[in-house]
Formats: sequence, C-alpha cells, structure tokens
Amino acid sequence: MQFITLMRKEIKLLLKNWQLLFVSVLVPVLTLIVSYVTSETSVVEIKIGYMQNSDSTITLLNNSIKDIDEVKLDFLEFDSIDEMEQDLSNADLDAYIIFDNEIIKMYYDASNTKGQGSASVINQAVTTINTNNLVENYPDLVDKVNESQCFYIEQNNVELNNKPVNPLVVFGFIWIFLYSTLNNSVNQIQQEKGTKTLMYIIKSPINKVNVFFTKQLAVIFQFLLMNSAYLIFVKLVGLYDFKITLYSILMWLIVVLTVSSIGHLIGMIFNNSGIMLIVELIIVFPVLMADSISTNLLSKFISFFPTFKATRIMLDSLQGEFGSIYDIVLCIGTIITCYIINCTILIKKDAVKLCDITS
Repeated sequence: MQFITLMRKEIKLLLKNWQLLFVSVLVPVLTLIVSYVTSETSVVEIKIGYMQNSDSTITLLNNSIKDIDEVKLDFLEFDSIDEMEQDLSNADLDAYIIFDNEIIKMYYDASNTKGQGSASVINQAVTTINTNNLVENYPDLVDKVNESQCFYIEQNNVELNNKPVNPLVVFGFIWIFLYSTLNNSVNQIQQEKGTKTLMYIIKSPINKVNVFFTKQLAVIFQFLLMNSAYLIFVKLVGLYDFKITLYSILMWLIVVLTVSSIGHLIGMIFNNSGIMLIVELIIVFPVLMADSISTNLLSKFISFFPTFKATRIMLDSLQGEFGSIYDIVLCIGTIITCYIINCTILIKKDAVKLCDITS
C-alpha cells in the first residue's frame, strides 16, 4: 500500500513538471536541428586580394577551384600593394597575391584559420592548373612520369559494421542520459524539500527504500519518454540507424541509475538550489568537453568521474559494443554507495534541518 501511494505521488509530480520534461526533450532536438542545418549549408568565405591587370590569371584560378565544396573564394582587385597590406592587417583580407611572371607570391597570416585555408586553396588551384597543362600539352611526359612512380595508391572503401555515432547526435544523448536525468532526480528531492513533504516522509513509518525506489521508477519513466522521443526524431531525420538490443537496454538502465543516484544524493546533501545547480554543472559540463580537452591534465581528472564512466558505457552501447567491465562495476558501486548514503540520511537526519524550515 505504501509503495502504491508513493508511486501515485511521483506520477502527480511528473505530470506537474511537464514543462521540465518538454524542455529536456526540446533542447537536444533543437540543438541537433540547428547543428545539422548549419553543417549542411555552411560555406567558408575567403577573401584574397590581387593587383590590377591580372584578370586572366584570376579567371584561371577561379576555374580550378570551382569544384571545391564549402569554400567560396572572393578575389578583390586593388590599385597598390600598400592597400592590400593594410586590409590584411585589418582582417578585411585573408590573403593577397602578387604575380611575378610565372611566380605567384602569396602573403597571409599563418596563425589565422582563414589564412591557412586560403593558402591551401591556392596551392590546390595551382596544382590543378599545372596538372591540366601537363596532360593537355605534354602527354608523353605525363606517361613517362607515371611509369617512373615508386608507389601507386589503391583505394578501397570498407563498410564498417559498427559505424561511429554522428557527433551531432552524441550531444543529444549525453544531454538526455546525463544532464536531464541528473536534473530531474535533483529536482525530485528539491520539490520534496520545498513543499516540506520530505519532513513527513522522515517522521512517518514509511520504508525509506520504497521512497527512493519509487523516485527511481519515476526517473526511469521520464528517461523513457525523453529518449523515445529523441530516438524517433533521429530515426526520422536519418542521422543514425540504431539497433537496440537487450544488452543496450541493460547498459542504459545502469547509466540512468548511476546518474539519478548521484542526483538524489546531491538533492539530499544540499538545500540551496543555486549550489545544487553549480554542482550539477561541475559534474556534467566537463564530461561534455572531454573530447576537446583530451590532451591535458584536466581530462585525466575527469576520467575518474562516475558520470564520465556512465557516458562511456552509453556511447559504447549505442555502437553495439560491450562496455568496459571496470566502468560497469564502478557505476554499480556508485549506485549502491549513493543509495546507502541517501537512506542513511533519511533515517538519521533531522527533518526540520533537512527541509530548511525557518521560523
């Protein structure tokens, strides 16, 4: 009877928080849409200056790079070298070129990404021009060069059984598995404290295990709603073809239990919502940035986070791979430890102090 009553209460709270649930699904979906559209339509514009009376050579360069995707090259005509130098220093130009007979002198900032890009594009254009010229005017020489090559490249396309998950999709899954699940579980305890119902739970003869068990079921239900909506969207867009197995479901359950147990512990220890939010960010966002900081000391520190281990298990399961036994054992240990502490706090902690009641 206690279990049913507690479960009804959790369902009511879940229905009350439909805005939070909606946002939890909306954020990764919107992020995926924006990232996908941006990646499909983004074009890098590179501005290169040149001196007057060089139109024929510029036309030749333009024709050689017209097939390069995602790059738009604008050649701007100038009256003097000084003007080009000034515009380059003001970042109005990414590079400029000067033609000296058959030599193309190029000037650019090597520390600038667009400067590097302009050099790469011009090099590619010159290589194409020279190659076309050899093939057209010196076919015999081309045959001799080909015959004298030391190595030849044979390219073979290999279809991988387990293709890596699209990076655009990964963020959404990490958001749902990690941040949304953590935030929902913290919010469960925070609501209990805010409405002072936690005080009655502590003082009443309710089985403390049932309290966390019903909360855990509610978190799993929230996760299923969020993840199902996201899976359907990703499937419809065609970004990734998931093969959900019994093993992957088991791994997802371990991940959700790990993250939610940490969330319940945060909610039990802290009363201030601001501090709770800071702790959540400390736990989650370094994991989101782990790939970009994989070479420094901070990354090694992050690798010990239970949330990092849980994320790694989740990513492995998405690719149909068996996660590290060490990671799985650590996550299970985290679940057990957190809930032992949570139940101990409920049994031992003073209800008034825990709910932060002031006169």
